Order: sequence, then structure tokens, then C-alpha cells
Amino acid sequence: MDTLAFVANIIGSLSWPVAAVIIAVVLRRELGKLLSKIKRIKHNETEVEFKQEIEVAKKEASKALPESKHTEADKFRSRELAELSPRGAIIEAWLKVEAALKEYAKRHGAQINDNKPFTIRDLHFHSLDYNNVGKGVLNMLERLRRLRNDAVHLTDSEIETESAIEYIELANRVVQRIEEA
Repeated sequence: MDTLAFVANIIGSLSWPVAAVIIAVVLRRELGKLLSKIKRIKHNETEVEFKQEIEVAKKEASKALPESKHTEADKFRSRELAELSPRGAIIEAWLKVEAALKEYAKRHGAQINDNKPFTIRDLHFHSLDYNNVGKGVLNMLERLRRLRNDAVHLTDSEIETESAIEYIELANRVVQRIEEA
């Protein structure tokens, strides 16, 4: 191999890495914004990151839900459970939402089965939804339900303690709104 062929091979081998570095330098701001949004990459299926969904839910809650009136003792207990088992804390918070929905339905005269949880679907079926609870709360209920499903079924992803605590806070705010309706 002569010198010219050697130089051509080196240039050929380095062209893509050099091009990638140049693109990264030129588009560093845009790439930085994009990379900050990516928490996990998973091949063959899309995985929605729990923490990002919680952030969206918090923004929605600021418009549709009252601030929580839970005591410091309640918050401490929630934090303890979230530290021990974030998934367990999310499930417990969702069970409180379902119990509040069931009590709401009873107050408004809906015929319900006491042997099964009262769900959002039941709320729609009994037409107890928009007039008393409000569309924002119903949207939040649906978002919390999806997040709960992700927590339960996407066991290969980690849920941070802080995300679980934020979920509990949102669920408590929804429960408070349902109890007021």
C-alpha cells in the first residue's frame, strides 16, 4: 500500500465521524434540547417515560384542581411508602381515587356494585361526569389511570420516588375535587 492509498483510506475512515462531530457542533443547541427530553431508548416499542407524563399532568392540574389540603403527616406517610415501593404507592393512591369515585356515585344515586371498583367508565355510563366533576378532572382521571397502568405493567422501567410522590399528590388533589363535587 503506497502513501496515497493509505491517506485515502484514513480520510475515508474518518469522514463519517468528522461529519457527525461537525453536525453536533453546528446543531448543539437543538440536539441538547432533544437529548434532554430523551430519558430512555427502547428498541421495537415506544416507552413513555413516567416522569415526563407526571410533569404534563402537574401542569394540567394547576388549571383544573384545587391545591391539596393534606396534612404533613399524610405527606410523610406517602413519602415513606414511595421510598419503599414507588409502584405500591401509586397503586394505593389509585385505589383511593377509585374509592372516591364510588362514594361520589353513591351520593348522586348511581346503582353500583359494591363488590367491584368504580371506574371512570362507570362514571361515564351513569352520566355523572361533566356537570358535577368537570372535564379537567375527567381528563386528569384518565391520565392518572394510564400512569397507574404504566406503573403496574411496565415493570422493566424504573419509577423514581419523587415521581411516585408527585403522582400521589395529583391523585390526592383529584380525590379532594371528587369529594367536593
